[in-house]
Order: sequence, then C-alpha cells, then structure tokens
Amino acid sequence: MKLKLITILATGGALGLPALAHAQVPDLFARDRNVSVKERPHPEYEALGLHWGTFYAYPRIQFDVSHETNVFATETNEQSDTMLRLAPSVEVESDWTRHSLTAFARALRTWSNNYGNENYTTWAVGTAGRLDVRRTTTIGAGADYASEVEPRTASNTPQSLFEPIRYDRAQAYVTASHVFNRLRVSGRGDVRSYDYKNGTLLNGQPVIQTDRNQTTYEATARADYAISPATAVYARVTYNDRAYDEPGTLLTPKRDSSGVNALVGVDFELSNLVRGEVGVGYLDQSFDNDIYGSVSGLSTRVRLEYFPTQLLTIGMTADRSVGDSGAVGSAGYMSSAVQFTADYEMRRNIIVEGRVGYINEDYDVIDRQNDRWSAGIRGTYLINRRLGVTASYEYEDRSSSGVDRINDFNTSRFMVSLVAQY
Repeated sequence: MKLKLITILATGGALGLPALAHAQVPDLFARDRNVSVKERPHPEYEALGLHWGTFYAYPRIQFDVSHETNVFATETNEQSDTMLRLAPSVEVESDWTRHSLTAFARALRTWSNNYGNENYTTWAVGTAGRLDVRRTTTIGAGADYASEVEPRTASNTPQSLFEPIRYDRAQAYVTASHVFNRLRVSGRGDVRSYDYKNGTLLNGQPVIQTDRNQTTYEATARADYAISPATAVYARVTYNDRAYDEPGTLLTPKRDSSGVNALVGVDFELSNLVRGEVGVGYLDQSFDNDIYGSVSGLSTRVRLEYFPTQLLTIGMTADRSVGDSGAVGSAGYMSSAVQFTADYEMRRNIIVEGRVGYINEDYDVIDRQNDRWSAGIRGTYLINRRLGVTASYEYEDRSSSGVDRINDFNTSRFMVSLVAQY
C-alpha cells in the first residue's frame, strides 16, 4: 500500500496532474544516496486510504482563505480582495506488486469577497497506467481532461478583462523505457489540445480568444549511458508540432509552427551531498508564416539538489523554452527561467519552504520583453494523518519594456489552508 502524506497547495492549484509512478530502477541509474525533505516518508502522518479490493482510494478536501493586494494585476488603481477556495479531490491507486493503475478527480471552487466576476469553478479528471514488461522494460500511458482558468498575471492574458479567460485542456501520452546493461533508452509521445473561450473587457467589448485554440504534438527520445554507478551522460531530443484551429486574420496571421530541442548532458550524484542533471544544447521553433520567422537559441536544463544536512535541501532549476504568444503580431517568445528553493524540516511535523524565481520573456517580431520575479515562503504543520495546516506568503512582480510593452504590476498573496484527508 502506498501511503499519502498530507500536502497543501499554497496557490490554490488543486488541479495539478499526478506523475506516473516508476518501476524499480537499476542501480546504475539510481540517485538515492540522500532523500530530500519533500521526499522523506512520514508514516505517522500519511493517510491510510480506503481499501477496495486491490485498490486504495485517497479522498481529500482542502479549504483556503487568502488575501491578495492586486487582484486584477494592474499597474495603477490596485484593488485588493479576500478569496475563499474549496478543493475536494480523490485519487485511486492499485496495490499490485507489478504494474500500476491510477485515476484522479479534482475540483476547485473560488469565491471572491468583493468581486462576483472572480467566482469560478475548475476541475480535472485523469488516469495513468504502467505495464512492467520485465524488470528492465516498462510501458506507460495516461490521459486527462481539465476545465481551467488562466491567471490574470499570465503574460498571454489580455488586460482589463471583466472575467478571467476560461479554457479546456485535454492531454494523452504514452511512454516506454528499456535498459541494456549500461544503456537506458526511453521515449514519450504527447498530444495536447487547448480550447479557449472568448472574453469581455470591462467596457463590454468582446475579446477574441478562439484564435489561440490549438493541438500540440510532441515526441521525446532520450538515451542515458552509465559511466559509473553515480554518473551517466545523456542525449535528449524533443520535437513538437503546434497546429492552430482557426485560419488567422490579417492582423494576426496563423501561428502554426514546429520545433526541436536537442540537449546533451550529465546526470550525477556526488557522494551524499549533491545530485542533479545539467544539460546544454540548441532549440528552434520555426513558424509556417514567414512574418514570424523563428525563435531559436541556447537550450539549457539544470536540476540540482544540495544536502548540507539531512534536514535541509537546497535546490536550483533552470531551463529555456519557447512559449506561445497571445499578443497581436507575435507568435512566440523565448522564456529563460531560473529558480532557487530551500526546504527545511524544522520538526518531524513542521516543514518550511522558501523559493525565489526569475523569468525573462523575449517576444519575436514585436518589441517587448518581460522580466518576472517571484518569491514565496510557506510553513506546513502536520497535525496528524488526517489534518494539516499551512500558512504562506507569495510575491510576484512583472516589468515590461519596449515599444509594445504591456502593463507592469506587482502583487502579494497571504494564504492559510486546512486540509483533511482519509
């Protein structure tokens, strides 16, 4: 039986998707000489679940109270608000010695104290499975569907909206992995569909968003070669094809594109102090319409963890990718992101987390560059295996420059959450 530790979502993101479980990994590719604070098991605080034959169900409900200083992410005339959120969910997992099957259903209801147009409901359902063909070979697949709301702080969301933009997202994927002694090869194929709903400005004018509807196909191949039990070199190539549903207009021509992201790097574990993955390479997203050209440049992928003590985990992530632009006259932007985290187990049932992040968004064709800073701190108190409480503070700042700049803003959010699980 797989126990569930109480986890509390500081940003109200109750619709995150579960990761597909992994089969036992050969020692040459294991990186487990230390356990991070978030990975460390706490059996005395983990849910037992409901036993249904060879399955376990884990029901949970979360209640949040938050206060935000700039609800509409505006540069001037900032408006604050207090929000209530209720997030029920259930996850079902198999209890098999081989293979795996999971499913989930989640919802999030948000109420605004001052603005009825900020009330909304989001939800998601999904399933995933893994077939252990043999000890060195696994095949997996999954699918999910979600009805979501785009945050007002997102770079692609229009300004001065009466209500947040709604959209539906559907996704399916397949995976495969096989180990040949020192060589591990793996692959993944994804298809994702986005269906955006049109919005309305505060002055009543319509905001067309259906031109953002698209289907994205993505295929990834990776090969890892173990030099030693603690070090492996790898090569990874990802290809994507983005197809938009609508033909486009004179103002916003169709933004169909295809791209590749190629990386070479090393996956390592240095004693029991440091582990991670560092990769560099090249990425390019080429658009079918010549007006957009292409977005290309250095590709990076960094995932590092440092363990100064067993109670403290310091992390760092960095990557570059090409995002889809919702801006008139632009099809995409280069996103360069870096984040530092620190997780501290103050006591067995008290965990403190901190993070600082930066993202640069450099748009093609139009003259716009966004610099986004974020920071947050969160403390979680596990009362028992049924109840947990958290308190958090988050700060976000966006500065936009260039002839086609969008509004600057900064906002702070204070949140207290209670979660109950079985």
